Amino acid sequence: MSDLTTTPESPQSGNNIIANISSGSTEAMSLYLPAFVVDFITTLNYIFLIEIFAAFGLGTNVVNIIVFTRQGFQETVNITLVALGVGNMGALFYAMGFFMLSPWFLHAGLPFLQIDFLTVVVSYPHTYFIRVCGFINAFSSFSRCMCVVFPLRFKSIISKPVVWAFNTGVFVVCLLCIVHAFFLTYFDDVFVPSRNKTIIASRYRFSPEILKIWYLVSDLAVPISYYIIIVVSNIAIVLKLKVKAEWRKSTATKYLPENQISQKDKKVTRMLIMISMVFAICQTPIIMIYTASALERELTFRGKYSNVLILNSSFVILFDVIFGSVDIFIYYNMSTKFRNTFLELFALQDLTQKLRFQRVE
Repeated sequence: MSDLTTTPESPQSGNNIIANISSGSTEAMSLYLPAFVVDFITTLNYIFLIEIFAAFGLGTNVVNIIVFTRQGFQETVNITLVALGVGNMGALFYAMGFFMLSPWFLHAGLPFLQIDFLTVVVSYPHTYFIRVCGFINAFSSFSRCMCVVFPLRFKSIISKPVVWAFNTGVFVVCLLCIVHAFFLTYFDDVFVPSRNKTIIASRYRFSPEILKIWYLVSDLAVPISYYIIIVVSNIAIVLKLKVKAEWRKSTATKYLPENQISQKDKKVTRMLIMISMVFAICQTPIIMIYTASALERELTFRGKYSNVLILNSSFVILFDVIFGSVDIFIYYNMSTKFRNTFLELFALQDLTQKLRFQRVE
């Protein structure tokens, strides 16, 4: 892999030294893993699987948004699920741009450094929408936890204005996770001795150490925070429902106490638990990579472990697009109301009824 090197900038300029950046061949990428293994897996993931799941997910999330919008926003859960659909669509759209990490494009000798271009134009926006989805899932898990633990006070605590404010405000607040990168980063012409020509690469207006500190917050502390909220909230829900189920068995009463949640809320809670836990599972690999990157400075796209990061990132992004694509199956199988609206939307109710009659006969 040819190295991109430049003359060190003066301290007054505030620009970083761009050195040892991957630009296309497989020499450096084969340092720790065989090049053909990396090329095969990354090509399969970036060019085929991620693109297929992302395109499918964009379509399914459009359907989700239409279905929940047609149901109306009398129920606050629909507000949250529409916001989640919008966040998923943004993440899936930008995930399709990661094809530039495939060997076909890394080896293409383009007039710009693919890693730098992809980081600014694709990775930062994709990260933004993943953060949005993370906080929406955390809010959904926390609100369901409040519904189970405090069923009588739930609607006063998580009221409709609160739900609207959070699900719209999160799109604005999460901009803080990426706005620094756009402010500190710019593109400039850089001469590459190995290519004997000038290409476009990114530089920093200030010391890159500032970005490293911010990344510890936005790429490590932030995802871990909503990950913990999701996991703890769902554990609390499961334990509380188990306690109430055991209490009902022990009392063997026929009436429903006032502090019990309704069957409808239980079904919604189970569905949201499933969605948030799928998200938590899909986010586990990226949190592990963020943690490893914080401990190992060479685990970057410009470090000596770049091949490991590119390979692992292909699976991380694949997990992200899978989460954004499977929601519709969870909604369809766990929500009768969603299923009926979905069938009505595509005029499939008569067909399903005919199939049911045929099975009975």
